[in-house]
Amino acid sequence: MRVRLDKETVLRLYCSCREAERSVHRALADPWPEFRAYYGAEKRAEIAGLIERAGPLLGRLGPCPTPPADEEIEWLSTALGYFFRACFGRWLARWEKRWSFDQKEVCYLAATLARLLRLLDNTEKPAPQTLIELRRTFFLCSRVIGRRCHGLRELKLAARIDHFHKTEWLPRVTLADVLKKSA
Repeated sequence: MRVRLDKETVLRLYCSCREAERSVHRALADPWPEFRAYYGAEKRAEIAGLIERAGPLLGRLGPCPTPPADEEIEWLSTALGYFFRACFGRWLARWEKRWSFDQKEVCYLAATLARLLRLLDNTEKPAPQTLIELRRTFFLCSRVIGRRCHGLRELKLAARIDHFHKTEWLPRVTLADVLKKSA
């Protein structure tokens, strides 16, 4: 089954996944309490809101019971439709107001964000392998959105979203900047 996501939801999901990917990468070497502090109540509430928003789209009240495997998501995002998107996406994205995702992809995105929230509840830093797997999963989430929304200009800016311990000399890009550009 297909799920149609509006531009704002797509951008919020992409920014959250990209920020988490880069932040988890930095958390590998940095103190865990600082990482948890970066993901304060406001950021956690925003992520929880995205997860809640996904439930009704999937015909559920709660999160996905069993998210699809990474390999299945990778296959879905590289199917034949991607070839069409790669060729005509930049041209078509100008007029699109909603983007089509497989229900399993949306489930995967919501489950990955929920996994981050569960990890943030731990006071002890997880094993490096756990963080590496989570970072890789968030990379796959960003990739799925990038492929489904190929040609969406705002994704280029969103890829540079602020994250935990971002290098100081890089320009600051916030979710508000990305959403403002899309308006």
